[in-house]
Amino acid sequence: IRLGTAQQIKERHNFQWIIDILLLGGFLIMALYHIVLYLLRPDDRSTLYFAALTGIFAVRILVTGNVYFTILFPKVAWEWLYTVELLTLTLGPPLFMLLLLSLYQGLLWKPIQYLIYGVGALFGLAAIFLPARISSYLVTPNQIILLVTLICCITILCRALKRKESGAGIILGGFGFLFLTVFHDILNANKFFYNIQLAAFGWFALIISQSFVLSLRFSNAFKTAEKLTGELKERNIALSRLNRLKD
Repeated sequence: IRLGTAQQIKERHNFQWIIDILLLGGFLIMALYHIVLYLLRPDDRSTLYFAALTGIFAVRILVTGNVYFTILFPKVAWEWLYTVELLTLTLGPPLFMLLLLSLYQGLLWKPIQYLIYGVGALFGLAAIFLPARISSYLVTPNQIILLVTLICCITILCRALKRKESGAGIILGGFGFLFLTVFHDILNANKFFYNIQLAAFGWFALIISQSFVLSLRFSNAFKTAEKLTGELKERNIALSRLNRLKD
């Protein structure tokens, strides 16, 4: 509950509306961008997982907070909205794990991976088929699983950084900030304090870090292609000179 004059409450609501719409638009654009990248390079599944996670954050903006989805569809059932909100929470941990392991393979004990996948699938099915009055008890376990998964992701990135993997340090910074914002929102949801939701900003920071790493990879690939092209030209010239000498 927020106290203030009618004008103050209206200004806060309008400010939150603007921020949410900007984030929603940004997430939808980035999700589409990464889907296109996946279609261009199906072998790189990290872009597909990134698009899925970005889509999840976009959906959460629509079904949480000011619940903008009810503006578009005012007759939608509350229980359906709650199921969608819970699904965005249960699908997060498996997708985070898939994303990190598609970028840096072999850096986490496989039983932990399978445990996160299994729990995510189980909680997802429970969210779909159980009524809201029962599935609501899954919120806290889901929050714990999410935090544990993010810690595992940070562990993967630390190991990747130790191995001097490309872009690991930049993505680690983004994931670290995301972890702090998610932890903040979980405390906020459990009424330890009252504040705005920050996880969307954490994901936006990770988008920026991932986009920077993606740009570095494209730049390195272009430099490698130029280097190989130059070497090929030199070898062709040398081969041409050798053929002239033989003639």
